[in-house]
Amino acid sequence: MTSKLTSRVVANVFGVSSKWLLVQGHVGRRSLFTAEAIGLEAYEKQRSRTQTQFTGMVDKFRNKMKEFTISDTKNMIFTEDLKHMVHLIENRPEELTLISQMMKRFNNQNRHLRFGTFVFGPVVMRMYHYLNQPTLALEAFMDPELDGLFEQLSTFQVLCDLLYNNEMYQEIINVFEIIKTKQIQGHKYPRNMTILVFAACYKMNTVQSYEYALQLLSDMKAFGTEPVRRVTSYAAALAINQNAPQIALEILTTTRNTNYVTIRNLKILALAELNRPDDCLPIIRYSIEFDNPDALKKHSVCQEVVSLPSRSATKIFRLLYM
Repeated sequence: MTSKLTSRVVANVFGVSSKWLLVQGHVGRRSLFTAEAIGLEAYEKQRSRTQTQFTGMVDKFRNKMKEFTISDTKNMIFTEDLKHMVHLIENRPEELTLISQMMKRFNNQNRHLRFGTFVFGPVVMRMYHYLNQPTLALEAFMDPELDGLFEQLSTFQVLCDLLYNNEMYQEIINVFEIIKTKQIQGHKYPRNMTILVFAACYKMNTVQSYEYALQLLSDMKAFGTEPVRRVTSYAAALAINQNAPQIALEILTTTRNTNYVTIRNLKILALAELNRPDDCLPIIRYSIEFDNPDALKKHSVCQEVVSLPSRSATKIFRLLYM
């Protein structure tokens, strides 16, 4: 089967099975996680409330904050100041510069003067996500002057989701390497971060990303972290795209529940690539005989995947008898 067909089949596998996966060949982009899951909906609601609260006073507040960020001033940026600006900001260069200056001043103030419990990391990243500013978000995350501000698992997820939406896949891996050393809340391999990393590897679809994914799977196993199904699916799909269906099958065996539609389709695809059409039939038969007819999604095997075993069998026949 040609690589073009492989990519199309893999795209169809994920496309029919889940709303979370963006696949090669699909037109348009969508996040791996919903706006609700990463807190964007809540952020937008708070923006609306804050803008209503500051009706007719936004310019005055913004100008005051500009004065407070002047290097020689003794004025402080308080928690409420930064909270308001994060929700009032518009996607203009001068305002993006102002929020950066405010964050640095706030973070560098005497820590013993800050008694609030408000956590800015996730909210700031949602702000950058809302404004679609991945480069600025990454710069803020890497800025030594903002050290300690972005130390939350949800912050990492929002940042890398933004990077993923903007096809900054290598940057996701770079961020993940930093996160591993931090082990926030005892997590070396946070669940949602591993999903984003393997999704990035799949999208890159290079020898290097494939080798990185395999090593990461091995490291997770050694650490005692079981990869979730979405991670396994991405890794197996990447192996198939890298002409290693035998590795894909081994990866898929690590999934506890092998009856998920993604797992079924990827198994059929890998077996067909290995010219083992007979081994595909039990999987297809199970789908036909045991799937719930009342389910909303009744097609648990993609149409294009179903045709692969017969193509594989035809290929074998031709090799043996023609």
